[in-house]
Amino acid sequence: MFVISDPVSHNPLLLKILDILAHASEILVQEFDTYASGKVFKIDRKEDTSPVTQADLRVNQYITEELAKLEPFYPVLSEESESVQRSEWKSFWMLDPLDGTKEFLHKRPEFTINLSLVCGDKTNFSALVVPCKGVVYLGYLDQHPYKYEFQSKR
Repeated sequence: MFVISDPVSHNPLLLKILDILAHASEILVQEFDTYASGKVFKIDRKEDTSPVTQADLRVNQYITEELAKLEPFYPVLSEESESVQRSEWKSFWMLDPLDGTKEFLHKRPEFTINLSLVCGDKTNFSALVVPCKGVVYLGYLDQHPYKYEFQSKR
């Protein structure tokens, strides 16, 4: 079930987060187009041998830098970044800049950007972005989820 009313227009912080996610989505689609077209594209392996691409790293860097500009500030725990001080954080953003790297590498547009705000032991907010569809699903603690569609610039 999705909420009918629009929680976005009344929340300036959420508007900023959606702007960040919309731009990150555009970056990820550009990277996907680059890879799918056969252009030069960097793919490395993590210590666990799973792939990490230039798309993972580029979106990670962009979102991390933009979240650092928000008030209130929360540190970012990302799949693509080291976070040695995590145990000291009471609240933080949890980020997977490209969930579905293997789908991405198989040229299937079935990947997402996942962002959550964790406070204590609860996830208070989460966003699941589907870049190739221009859609984000927003979830809040104790509320129904909301589907939001980006205005495409493509």
